[in-house]
Amino acid sequence: MLDSVTSEIFDIIANFYVIDPSESPQDSIQQVQRTLLLLRVTSPIRQLTLSHRTLWSDIHLHWPEQIVEFYRRQSKHTSKFISVHLDTELVEDEKMKAKKVFWATFLAREMDSVVSLNIRLHTGHGSPAIADAIENSSAKRLRKFTLELDEAITDNAGIHRLFNGIAPELSHIRIYVAQPFDLTPFEALQHMELRIGHHNIKHVFTMLSGLAKLQTVALEGVQRWMRQSLPAAPDSPIALETCTSFSITNVCASITGHILAGIALPQIEHIVVKERMHYANNKILTSFLAVLPRLDRPAKPREWLHLGLHPHRVVVRMQGCFYEMDWEGTSLHDRPRLIRLIGQFVSTLGKSVISNPIHLLIESTIVDSKRDKRHPVFFAREDQHTLLTHTYKTWPSVASLYLLGNATAVVRALCHRQEIRLPSLETINLLTREHDAAKTIWDDKYLTILRQLRHVNFVDRQVPEGQSSMSTRSL
Repeated sequence: MLDSVTSEIFDIIANFYVIDPSESPQDSIQQVQRTLLLLRVTSPIRQLTLSHRTLWSDIHLHWPEQIVEFYRRQSKHTSKFISVHLDTELVEDEKMKAKKVFWATFLAREMDSVVSLNIRLHTGHGSPAIADAIENSSAKRLRKFTLELDEAITDNAGIHRLFNGIAPELSHIRIYVAQPFDLTPFEALQHMELRIGHHNIKHVFTMLSGLAKLQTVALEGVQRWMRQSLPAAPDSPIALETCTSFSITNVCASITGHILAGIALPQIEHIVVKERMHYANNKILTSFLAVLPRLDRPAKPREWLHLGLHPHRVVVRMQGCFYEMDWEGTSLHDRPRLIRLIGQFVSTLGKSVISNPIHLLIESTIVDSKRDKRHPVFFAREDQHTLLTHTYKTWPSVASLYLLGNATAVVRALCHRQEIRLPSLETINLLTREHDAAKTIWDDKYLTILRQLRHVNFVDRQVPEGQSSMSTRSL
């Protein structure tokens, strides 16, 4: 039976038995063991294994050297090109010195055959030889490159240029380092991920400039940002002419404002902002009102909106946009002022971007009835009720309401005997996400009261993890 296995059937065996995309680099040695086991089954299976196109092309440099070299020899007879991974944290300290020499030699020797290179260096694990291999080895076939260093490494582990400027096919780059690189030699770049911080903020606009094919840009702030004055924005914004997707996350609102002031996004389709509110000199700074003018105007009006209300965070999601503002740790103590600000967000949304949504998803994790004296601007139920009432008045067009988290407060805000809120409402969907530890909760008392006041259908609905019931793709 095994002697008659065709190459097509063996492809299926390899994909299910050997290659597991969910495995972490730490577990990749198990893939090696499974692959080598196939060499011992029968002679035909051994030949199919040795000649398989992809089994030998994925190489992790923390493996034993003889395994790495065996994989490389086999890949030369099959796929020719390889994907290389290096995470120095997976190597024992006593073996590090010898490993560094091997890694540098391998990278310098094989770089022209690498199509994907993923390097993660931890503090103290770099070396001049590794830096030299990355700086001076041309990468003529490289399409995807990741270089991620600990935030504590401030000198880029000695790496200050990439591939001698020769990587003509490089289209996707992820650079999580302290110091900037000149990326202009890589004219094929389409997708860029950058970690930004106090060391490289002055050079972000330069790194974004001169890349005519750039389609997606994702900027992520460092975990520990040292206070410093921001440089002046360019006299003329840097035009990212082909960029359709832009995100900036884990930053203070002042950083978001600085970046947005310095770029133009004429073709933008998706924008993501996750920021911390900035409060200083009695001024609240957010980028929300600066984000809205960036949104495209779809041919068909936006029909759905996701509003997330949390004790120290608000989320707005709709077609083409995800915005999140967090105010945990702020020195602001004026909660009514913060509520008015978020109310202004809602009003501006209704007037300028999404005027008549049909579907509204409200996600709430606000459950405390009493305010927390230790955190005076954390929202409690009363604050949520104020925001919900304003939301209902802003979008009377909503016909379908979707609820996640604390549904009781949302339904309770609809139970008004003198005023019909959301007059077009037909259905309330009580959602449960698969495998979600936080369940949607509600008080049957308010469901009963609302049924007595008006005709509304209640539907229990389970939705896939990570999705809303409106089948919108997560940004």
